[in-house]
Amino acid sequence: DTVYIDLPAARILDSSLDEDKTRVYDRDRGVLKIRGNDDLIEEARRDAEDRMVEAAKDNDILTKAQDNAEASIRTLITSLGYDEVRFI
Repeated sequence: DTVYIDLPAARILDSSLDEDKTRVYDRDRGVLKIRGNDDLIEEARRDAEDRMVEAAKDNDILTKAQDNAEASIRTLITSLGYDEVRFI
């Protein structure tokens, strides 16, 4: 009557920016108008992705994802006729 499920903890697997909606708003190239530093732009994008992950964690997204996963699995398992689902 009871099903035990070993459900891994929720985690963020990937993050990315929408390249079509991402752009540099301002770049100071100095008096000589030297070409922009592509490495610096890439570093800024990586930093933005890291900040997105931290913001998601700060907003408790992992707990919400875990709760949603458990609720979905519980609904599926109980619809198969089991009385109780326990996550270990």
